[in-house]
Amino acid sequence: MKTPFLALLFLTWCIPSFLLAQSDASEKTTAFGLHVSNISGTGLSMRNHISGKTSFQFTGGIISINGETKWSIGSDLLYRIARMPDMDITIGPATGIGGGSSKESGVSFGFGIGADYRSPSDVTSNYMIATARLYYPAVYSGSGDVSIGGGLSFMVAF
Repeated sequence: MKTPFLALLFLTWCIPSFLLAQSDASEKTTAFGLHVSNISGTGLSMRNHISGKTSFQFTGGIISINGETKWSIGSDLLYRIARMPDMDITIGPATGIGGGSSKESGVSFGFGIGADYRSPSDVTSNYMIATARLYYPAVYSGSGDVSIGGGLSFMVAF
């Protein structure tokens, strides 16, 4: 349990921080918001524009419903393959780990394609981002199943 968590924590904070120094100054480098995904975690989310066409998104959350606590953390590596006036198309891998008070933790991996809608379309000012991602294949370590996954994000870029 500790080894995957520490590896994910290292990848989430150390590598993007190091690469952020190469960021493209013409684009906003950070976005904060909410993310919901069965692959890369559910909760508060932070996205960093690393360099060129690459961004990294980290998500983490904990919630308690009817006395049962559930948690998840995850990350997405996003590579922009197309830019339109108000939308980006991205691809990339995602991973997450999650669990709850009544079940063992499970790790998930997936490769996704997503559409990021920006409003307004000027990438040099603060703007909203709404994202929909589809992951296939999505692999769940607890069951070994290969399936389809998905995710939604709502963020503000600064």
